[in-house]
Amino acid sequence: MSAASWVLVGRVGPEAVDRVCARLRELTPEVGVVLGDPADGVHALALAGRVLSETPDRPVVVPLVCRDRNRTALVAEARGAEALGCRGLWLLTGSPGPAEAAAVYELDPAVLAGVLGQAGVGLELWASGRLTTPAERARAGVLTGVGVSRWIVPAGGEPPEPIPGLSLVRQGPGGDLVPLEVSP
Repeated sequence: MSAASWVLVGRVGPEAVDRVCARLRELTPEVGVVLGDPADGVHALALAGRVLSETPDRPVVVPLVCRDRNRTALVAEARGAEALGCRGLWLLTGSPGPAEAAAVYELDPAVLAGVLGQAGVGLELWASGRLTTPAERARAGVLTGVGVSRWIVPAGGEPPEPIPGLSLVRQGPGGDLVPLEVSP
């Protein structure tokens, strides 16, 4: 994906869309935008549409949240992102929600990545999480095996060991995503 650096945009409420888009217009075109889980904010595809209408060459990655959504809805949203001109999908499990609400997961990010590949969705796949324990590294290896090529590591801590086929970026201060150079 052709971006020199990335910036992470979190939840954006309707009242902040103009302000966020104005800040993004100030960035050079080589800076890609990764939109986070919108939760109760503006839907990521709507925000991506606005960003891409103002800067069509800017790489944009949108979240694809598995929680409470079925296979058909997830594939349809991935195809919508592709048609809009987005460059990637950030596969997320989704927040647990209120304690009284039971989350429903038909697919998790690993299964979803395989489904998207079978459906012919041609966007770069991203995932995220810590990579400090053997279980976390094994999960990343499984996701890499089904097409995930970029991983967002939370801020802080030691740089993780490399995982073959996976480009690592770390959340930095102010929403920047900083590439991690890890030695094999």
